[in-house]
Order: sequence, then C-alpha cells, then structure tokens
Amino acid sequence: MADKIFIGIDPSLTATGWATHRGLSGIVSSNRRGIGRVAEIVDLLAERLGRPNIPTDCMMVGDDYYAVEGYSFASPYSAHQLGEVGGAIRLFLFRHQRPYIDVAPQSLKKFATGSGRAKKDELRLAVFKRWGKEFKTDHEVDAFILAKITEAVFGDPGPLNQFQIEVVKRCKRNLAPQRAESDSKSVKP
Repeated sequence: MADKIFIGIDPSLTATGWATHRGLSGIVSSNRRGIGRVAEIVDLLAERLGRPNIPTDCMMVGDDYYAVEGYSFASPYSAHQLGEVGGAIRLFLFRHQRPYIDVAPQSLKKFATGSGRAKKDELRLAVFKRWGKEFKTDHEVDAFILAKITEAVFGDPGPLNQFQIEVVKRCKRNLAPQRAESDSKSVKP
C-alpha cells in the first residue's frame, strides 16, 4: 500500500498553486480566455499531479487526499471566474473519487500563524519557521499550508497546537455534507 499523500490546491485564474505535505510544489497557468482557461488549468493540474515531476504515489494512485482553498469574498471583480476555476477543480476531484476538503482562507491563515487575518509575508515566515520550507510564490505557500491541514485531517501530522486543533475540528465538521452527497466513495478521516 502506498503512503498517504496530502495535497493542497490554491485555485487562481493566473497561477493555480499546488503542493504536497512533503514540500513538492508548483504552479499551473493558462494564457487562454474564458472556459478554455478553466479547462486548461484543470488539465494541467491533473497532469502535474498525475505523473511527471512527482513520485508516482501521488494523485490518482494510492491514498491521496486534497484540500482546496475556499472562495475569497474579497475578490468582487473576479468572483465568478474564480468560482468557475474552483468549481471545476472540485468537480474533477469528485468525479475521480478523490477525497477533499474545502478550507476557508481564514482557516488556512489561522493554521499557519494562529491568526485568521495574517498577511502573505506572515504566512511565508510561519511556513519557514514551523516546517522549514520556502516557496517561490504565495500560491505555493497557501497550497502547502492546505496540504498540512489535509495531513492533519486525514493523517497523523504529529503534535498540533491549540489553534491548529481548532482548524482541524472545523474541517472535520465540514466533512459530513460531502459524505452524504457522495454515493460512490465516502470521505473518512
């Protein structure tokens, strides 16, 4: 049996970030417009996580679990397009029977720093101090934190502090609706 792989995805129209709990990461982007952009982002994400630069025990093979960053309501001018990208990624994971959780942006920040209002530079510093990892982009930083949350929800992350436990409990409470809606594969921590 393959090791569990925990993957975080930070959906974006310009640079969708992904990362594993081990620190492998990357960005996928598209120069296309409209729904073609959404389709290409999902295809590239599936390709990146499917084989080439990651060990074969990742995505679509073995025990893999995902977290997708929830929608940001602070992006009023691109909310619909971001919703399309996020929705397409979630639909892809659902159709391929991949267990995933949605994580609110505030929960992502709280898990890393203890504050749901942390700024991007504070997240980078927290990731470096807590896990010893550095990333090229903020999208990869967010995706890595999401992967660590996924590990805490579905795996054995080791000791957690109180604010991380609160985030994990919130994520586990939110698993119930997905279990009820899925008729082919339930999500079990």
